[in-house]
Amino acid sequence: MLCLVLFAFLGFAGCDAPNAEEDAALVPTPWTYTDPGAPDRPMLSASDVEGELSNVVTFLRKTDPLFIFEAREVGLARSDSTCPTVIDHNNQTFVEGDCTTADGTRFLGYNLSTDGSGMIGLPGEPVENHRYFAWTTGNLEISRDDGYELHLLGDCQYRDYDTTDGDPGFQIYLWGDFSVKDGVTTNWLNDEVGVHLYLDSVDYPTGRSVEWSGGVSRLGGLIDAVSFEDFVISETATCGAIEPSGTLWLWDSNLHWYEVAFDETCDGCADVRVDGVSIGSACQDWTPLIDWEARPW
Repeated sequence: MLCLVLFAFLGFAGCDAPNAEEDAALVPTPWTYTDPGAPDRPMLSASDVEGELSNVVTFLRKTDPLFIFEAREVGLARSDSTCPTVIDHNNQTFVEGDCTTADGTRFLGYNLSTDGSGMIGLPGEPVENHRYFAWTTGNLEISRDDGYELHLLGDCQYRDYDTTDGDPGFQIYLWGDFSVKDGVTTNWLNDEVGVHLYLDSVDYPTGRSVEWSGGVSRLGGLIDAVSFEDFVISETATCGAIEPSGTLWLWDSNLHWYEVAFDETCDGCADVRVDGVSIGSACQDWTPLIDWEARPW
């Protein structure tokens, strides 16, 4: 009996007759691929690159980290007794808030900073070796309806010190986005660049040696970014202050990388290559990167 019931059920559950209209709708339609061709991505000339190298030198000479600490103090001066929270943390100033002051200044995020003379020594270095040490880290934004904006998004360290051998030196690192809009400031914080930049400079008895590493983005010219690879300029090197060693990598908005590779011809010039192919040479006066009195800026 069960078998008859199953047979009857299966018999009535069969598919309907094929529908010709539905079958016709399933027939694939022809498709023809049209190659759009290579995108129009014109490259810069070696002369263009030479002009941008001048902008790179100018930017490095104006990127004083202490402007960050000055802007931070101006921003914090807009706080009041309730906003933001400000406490001492191991002799450093910690700021935290998601609040608005009575006069309409908004604080969002946190920041930990120290700024002073001879305050901190790094491992193996006496505290007194520092003429000045400043450091800040965090993600803090301060803004007002009048258009004022301060962005301290990342880390910054500044060291004016003597090495353990007694040689005067500077070290900085900048990592993140630091900018200010206030209608008054006229330094690199107006440029809204992204920085991942390191400087290590030492005045040895035989001469000064300066190394830049890392990079900068959103430069705003023909070149959008620059990266430094083993980029050293030294008074004791083969070319002295005339020409650095190492390589600069420049990136433009058309997605081309330009390799600026230095040799030891000591003429201040470098071969410019794209995908390993030379497109000419670019020359520059590099002495501003090593020639200063008290500070590099």
